[in-house]
Amino acid sequence: MDTLISSEKEMHTRYLSGEVKQQLLLDFKKANRRLIFLDYDGTLVPYVKYPHQAKPGEKLLATLKHLSDVSNTEVVIISGRDKAILQEWLGSLDIELAAEHGAWRKEKHRDWQLSALFVNDWKPEIRSVLQQYVNRLPGAFIEEKDFSLVWHYRAADEKSCAMIKNDFLNMMRKYVDDMNIEILQGNTVIEVRTTGVNKGTAGKYWIEKRRSDFILAIGDDRTDEDLFLALPQTAYTIKVGTPPSFARYNLLDNQQPVVIELLEDLVKNEYTT
Repeated sequence: MDTLISSEKEMHTRYLSGEVKQQLLLDFKKANRRLIFLDYDGTLVPYVKYPHQAKPGEKLLATLKHLSDVSNTEVVIISGRDKAILQEWLGSLDIELAAEHGAWRKEKHRDWQLSALFVNDWKPEIRSVLQQYVNRLPGAFIEEKDFSLVWHYRAADEKSCAMIKNDFLNMMRKYVDDMNIEILQGNTVIEVRTTGVNKGTAGKYWIEKRRSDFILAIGDDRTDEDLFLALPQTAYTIKVGTPPSFARYNLLDNQQPVVIELLEDLVKNEYTT
């Protein structure tokens, strides 16, 4: 899928240093209004074999609660997950949620709302295509959301994946223009979704609503690049992982504990003199 390229942002790899982290903590403390965007899978929790196994633990829930309790701080989880599972896992927290990369959003004390009028009449035909590839690749399975279908192959044999995955991608590209859908490759998943659904658009909604003087966004995969691109140059954007990114800084792979530690440090730093 093509990405909107900003002339002011370029992909690079620049690790978050201790000095930068200290400046981030200082800027957070000085700010009058803060806005924090967090991805879920691969950022707050590690990837697991099956999606239902990524339920948040007590430490993560406590960290998010403490962060959301900080005055003038808005926490938004923007995830590819469907709204039902986000509601079940995170709905008790005083935070805002965006499901399916922003197709659905839930603001505090409100019900879930569609962010735009999206269509999903393409799903039956595409589902039948996906099922053919599930049948060809033992361990693969389909996850269905309101506006996307996801072909998971994390549990499949790695040697069998490459050829079948390429065949699948070539097949799906034939449908893109005619059906108003787009193909998104993630971490051992390929998602087919309605065009126009992305985290960048979702992020802009909260930016315009919140008008914050401190913005932090943390994410780990291709979907988060849309958000990084949409944020102002002054935002602290952090990619979990080493590949080049539009984010200003990178963390090493498998660093969910470091992300949680950073969020905890924001809270601790707020209450120190």
